[in-house]
Amino acid sequence: MKKILLYAALVGAIAGVYFLYERQLGAIPFFFLSFYFTWLAYKQMDRPMKSRARKRAD
Repeated sequence: MKKILLYAALVGAIAGVYFLYERQLGAIPFFFLSFYFTWLAYKQMDRPMKSRARKRAD
């Protein structure tokens, strides 16, 4: 069920991007994508910090 929702969201996102590009608003998807990549980078950087804090507490 999760995969179906993921694929549906992906198809919806592609349709949304296509719609925005047709209206000459192609920068908006890249703006949202920058937030997504920033969030991924923050998650990646935050993970080692949490493990270091646990080691110091032990």
